[in-house]
Amino acid sequence: MDMVNLKENNIHRIFVVSLILKGFDSVLEIIGGVLFLFTGSVTAIITFLIRGELIEDPTDFVAKRLTSFSQSESTESLIVTKRQGMMT
Repeated sequence: MDMVNLKENNIHRIFVVSLILKGFDSVLEIIGGVLFLFTGSVTAIITFLIRGELIEDPTDFVAKRLTSFSQSESTESLIVTKRQGMMT
């Protein structure tokens, strides 16, 4: 009987630790998302990530669409558009 209680206790400890780690991860993701939103680095990051693909194949469909999307729908333009919509 003690062996069963020991296993359940260990499982419970692992569960609690995993919940704490998941909460910590969530907080870091929220902070990162807010920083990412307000730094305006969306275009730079997307360009950095797909640069190699564009060098290899300049006509790559996905890479070209990501580039055009990041340039036309940057975070700053989305924020300005939302603010202008709220003012009217």
